[in-house]
Amino acid sequence: MDKFVPGGCDAILMDCNMPVMDGFQATAAIRKLEAEKNPPRRVRIIALTANALVGERERCLAAGMDDYISKPFTAQQVYNALLAAVPPPDPVNGAEQFNPVLLEQMCRELDRAPVLEMAGDFLKEFPTRLVDLKNFDAAKNWEELERAAHSLKGLAALFGFPRLAENFLAIEDGAEAADPARVQAGFVTLDAQADAATRQLRRWLEGK
Repeated sequence: MDKFVPGGCDAILMDCNMPVMDGFQATAAIRKLEAEKNPPRRVRIIALTANALVGERERCLAAGMDDYISKPFTAQQVYNALLAAVPPPDPVNGAEQFNPVLLEQMCRELDRAPVLEMAGDFLKEFPTRLVDLKNFDAAKNWEELERAAHSLKGLAALFGFPRLAENFLAIEDGAEAADPARVQAGFVTLDAQADAATRQLRRWLEGK
């Protein structure tokens, strides 16, 4: 771990069953270093494990990993996992950049219709969920705020909006710590990022 440099790489393929320090311990150590050094972008950690038991993916994500591949895996699976780690283009005037890798992957692997329906439902519900988020913040209802931000963080990442996901992550972390200042840091650019993401996702749907 003494050779790991925060911000020095985009992705790590993490073996969960390494000797001496397993993948979960290594991930915790990396996230600790990142918290101390505060790099511009945290490394994407992709779990590689032979354990395909129910709940293993959730265990990996809870440990701070970003993705999960169970053995045996295909070259395409590794390619898709690494592609998601490619830094998005530099923002133009601070606007969110759309990176629909996961959406396109789901369209290939599943029927396209339910993926489009899911994206459409998100667009309909998103404004109401943002209002709920702000109401939880105003009421200092930390538990509900954390839960709502966590859910929206996952959806933003799924639909290809990493910067919007970072907003929700900041709010989630601040709510978990019951720290109003940290929560507000996530709200500073939230409306602008949310507006840009809504427009871009709507354009993507119109193109399908």
